[in-house]
Amino acid sequence: MHLIFENVVPLLLDLWSGQSKHGNEEDEPYVLQKSVLTAIAEAVAASGDTIPSIFGRRLPHPFDKRYEYTAEAWMLWVQHIAPTVLHHRFENDEYYRHFVRFATLVNKCLAFTYPQGFFLHLRNEMAGWVSHYERLYYRGQPARVGLCPSTIHALLHIAQCVEQAGPVWVYWAFPMERYCGLLQRSVTGHNNPYPSIDRRAVEIAQLDQLKLLLNMPQLGRRHRLTNETGAQFESYPNQRLLPPQSIVKLAGPLRTKVIQHLTIYHGLSQVDAQDRLPGHIQQWGKVQLRDGSGSIHALQGLRTADRRDMTFVRYHAPSATESAPLVAYGQLQHVFELAPFGAAQPVLLAIIRRCIPLQTGLRLASLVYEQLGAMEVIDLGSVDCVVGRIPDKRGHWTIIERSEGHYERHDDAV
Repeated sequence: MHLIFENVVPLLLDLWSGQSKHGNEEDEPYVLQKSVLTAIAEAVAASGDTIPSIFGRRLPHPFDKRYEYTAEAWMLWVQHIAPTVLHHRFENDEYYRHFVRFATLVNKCLAFTYPQGFFLHLRNEMAGWVSHYERLYYRGQPARVGLCPSTIHALLHIAQCVEQAGPVWVYWAFPMERYCGLLQRSVTGHNNPYPSIDRRAVEIAQLDQLKLLLNMPQLGRRHRLTNETGAQFESYPNQRLLPPQSIVKLAGPLRTKVIQHLTIYHGLSQVDAQDRLPGHIQQWGKVQLRDGSGSIHALQGLRTADRRDMTFVRYHAPSATESAPLVAYGQLQHVFELAPFGAAQPVLLAIIRRCIPLQTGLRLASLVYEQLGAMEVIDLGSVDCVVGRIPDKRGHWTIIERSEGHYERHDDAV
């Protein structure tokens, strides 16, 4: 995948910014104006505060600091950032649709598993994308042949590589690059760096063997929280509550909503719920999702806001018209721990303000919203994962998520 992240994506960015050496004129329909490039860079910079760290590092300036981009940064750019910030930026929308089709293929290649017939589908889709690229940029003109480097042709062989070697995450270069980074940081002298590199490599191997022998995979990691910190309940195996914690007063409309939730989903009458619900309850500030979906923060439960917002989540909301819960997005306001109601385990509630979706025509599976709705009370187990947001100068926000199929729901529109 480094073929895409280190070669194809920068090539497209060169074309759009007017920095390509081959066939670039100012009146080309794919060259973006300087004001548009500035707006894109501002949106990328602002998104660093609203995209959780589990997505990756903050992205540098996409035009002035291209030298700081790594393959991991390009992956975040092509999967999530660019399809959002490039929307309605081109004079001819065909260039945007062409890129989103490419982002869709990249996302499918990064899936953990592939469905039956995927290789033939990927081969045909990649061939179609390359042919479309040649029509849009090369146009059959010999003077523009520099816009068709071998890296574009190599896209035609990705399906064959995947079919022969398996999913790309099995053999991509990221683990080796990170290992080389560990060794590089151990260099203490540039005149003869090899002794320190050898010593560090031996120490890493020894530590790995100790982890296996002692069955301690956490050995050597820096933990900000000990295992005794927080709370874990058997009825919520994927959620671990983390401090800060506090006792807050539950009154007013929020108390009414909690009572309604208890009467509907826990079999209590309204009188019993009113009597058994205390006036002050315990609140938690953070929740660790044990399946690797990241940590989420409750906006009202934090003493100080985190530098990268982790309060927005994807969750399953009950529907009055549908038999199955609906997938929704919103901002987590509170996490409450209630005493058991006829069960051995406490009840954990999440108070969320749902994002009100807008119809913007954005060709993604992401949700675009402008405002938050009223508070909803759901069970904490209905929260799936933390999500990120990308701002827009028009006051809109685009939700991005790390789940598979992020671009697949609207493939027909691409």
